[in-house]
Amino acid sequence: MLRLAASAGANLGRTYYDHGQIVGEYLVPDVDEGRPAATAIMLEGLADTDTVDPRPFRRLSPPQLHHYVQTHVRFRDEVVETFASPQVTLRSGAGDCDDSERVLVTLSRALGYPARFVYFLTDGQPVHVTAQVFHCGAWRWAETTLPAWFGEHPFAALRRLHMPDPGIDPTAYVLSHGRLVPLHKRHFMGSLVGRVGTPISAQDLADALAVAWPSVVGGDPPDGAILVLMAQSAFETGGWSACWNYNLGNFKHTPNDGHDYFQMTASEGEGAATTMVPSQWVSYDTLQDGVNAYLSAIYHRWSAGWQSVLDNDPSGFVAALKAHGYFTGNLAQYQAGVLAWYKKLGGIVPQGPATPVAIACIAGAALLGLCLSDPSVWPAIMRALPSLPDISL
Repeated sequence: MLRLAASAGANLGRTYYDHGQIVGEYLVPDVDEGRPAATAIMLEGLADTDTVDPRPFRRLSPPQLHHYVQTHVRFRDEVVETFASPQVTLRSGAGDCDDSERVLVTLSRALGYPARFVYFLTDGQPVHVTAQVFHCGAWRWAETTLPAWFGEHPFAALRRLHMPDPGIDPTAYVLSHGRLVPLHKRHFMGSLVGRVGTPISAQDLADALAVAWPSVVGGDPPDGAILVLMAQSAFETGGWSACWNYNLGNFKHTPNDGHDYFQMTASEGEGAATTMVPSQWVSYDTLQDGVNAYLSAIYHRWSAGWQSVLDNDPSGFVAALKAHGYFTGNLAQYQAGVLAWYKKLGGIVPQGPATPVAIACIAGAALLGLCLSDPSVWPAIMRALPSLPDISL
């Protein structure tokens, strides 16, 4: 959090725990200090690391999620900019615009719905944060601080509700490469980018899937489930040597899906009917972005095969994918290829994110070893311990 604050130019005022969740209060620079995007950088950096258990919300559509946040988080203004986790905001039932929209964006992403923050400025400085969620082929407005309809522009909602003009520039902005840029049509459509080889190792993919699982699916993956997913991805991408733009499942781009895309020719059909078809494919910026998208797509869009993933059944998983149009090739050949990778990858053990308990144990063991090797350091360590922050488990 401190590293993120430094990158945004913000100064940490204080931090405190709210039922095990950390809350930070920051003095955030503004346009007069040459950092107009500081608040946006802080908000989006924190949201990128947010995790929530999606299971209580998995049956909710984007409009239903929007309504849930509207009715469970009332608006509360802040004198000092406070960044609270979604759990803290939901528990307190109150927050300002960035808090409620952070809840909506985090829940939407956890359920596999693309979501993004949108900003309105006054004199070059963000004064209101709202969000958009991708639903039914387009980005939809999702204003949470007033009773706007899902898909209704915040300014249209103000007019419908006969509320006074807030005096804010109606131009919408998004954060792009550390700068606030106007929301043009290309942000809805995505842009054509170059095809870039992104080969990865089996261990890196296993670890990334283990990191993504709690926020996308919830809980911990059962034994073998990650291996089934890895085997299918490996077969699709030639053992990831032909993985392009971190597209781990070879997902095709569709208009208005909100993603950049690249062009590539690939085979379609089977046997004598096989043809080479030029197509557009979704492009992801990082391995974790690609993994999150892959896991969300299998869990939601291709959910017919999900039970086979949990049952450690690669053949059943492939059969379900074929039945629902994931691929057009020969079923038996695809099953054999995935099963071969499943057996080959059997020794891979996913390493999830370190927990506070594990970190504390490792640190304690290191301190104990240091003290045993050099007892003279013990008084200095004991003097330092009271100044260490509390760890809530």
